[in-house]
Amino acid sequence: MSELKELPRGWEILLACHLLNGEVCGKVRLQKVVSELQKEGFPVNYSFIILDMGPFSSSVEDNVRQLKSNGLIKVNLMPMPEGYNDRFDYVLTEEGKRVVEEGILPVLEEEYDYLKDYLNKISEKYNNFISSKEIIEAVHRELILDNKDEFKSELERVLKAYRNILKKLSKEDHRYCLVWVAVLGLADLVVEVLERIKEYIEFFENINSDFDLGLPDDAGKYFILSKAKEGLGLITIQYPFEECRDNEMCVSEKWDECNKTEQKIKAIFTAIERNALLYSYLDEPEEGEEFLEIHSV
Repeated sequence: MSELKELPRGWEILLACHLLNGEVCGKVRLQKVVSELQKEGFPVNYSFIILDMGPFSSSVEDNVRQLKSNGLIKVNLMPMPEGYNDRFDYVLTEEGKRVVEEGILPVLEEEYDYLKDYLNKISEKYNNFISSKEIIEAVHRELILDNKDEFKSELERVLKAYRNILKKLSKEDHRYCLVWVAVLGLADLVVEVLERIKEYIEFFENINSDFDLGLPDDAGKYFILSKAKEGLGLITIQYPFEECRDNEMCVSEKWDECNKTEQKIKAIFTAIERNALLYSYLDEPEEGEEFLEIHSV
């Protein structure tokens, strides 16, 4: 996996404030925006665990303190009505805005331009939520956090679907089609990672049947399954197109459409790869290898 150009410490928090018009209202919203950046494939290297509030990392709060000390954000305590906890709001300072504009956005645009649509999606999503309760409920639904049996059933369904895709595509050879190659690589990666997650769940279920270890529930497997499901939504058209099959090449009138689809699949591949590596559901490649080379024809 290629390395990004250096980003400043706590860049994820500064970017979260930027995406929400310069201010993130509440600890819950901040944790969720940063965890969403990780889920979508941005290089957020915090370890998130699942709490009642959803994905949480103490590293977020550690870096908030550092950013405040460096004068990049202000933390305002907002009194709330009786019966509610007071709220912490995180506001970009002028220096913080400068760091975002000069030290964060240019790097992400150069290295991760194909993920820019996700920034817009995150911004719109978390600007529209009114309350922390609303955010928590939405995250629990999206990641299937409240029902372990439902999560395992969905994991099996998605894994079976990708196994079928991999089995079908492995019988063919259409490497002239960039989407076919991308889908084959994604399916190969997803099968490997979801099988590892399934083994992990089964292993700890067997241990916990005798002794509850009380281990924290990592967020990675929930992020990965969510992105794998998103990938299935893209693999609904038969690739290559009939015109391309007839000519055994990508015909010009399909190029733009296929290129856009290939970029979307690449974004999902990157998200699953990064989260799988971070949460140890995938082994590091050998030196000099790239995952897009390993999980390909």
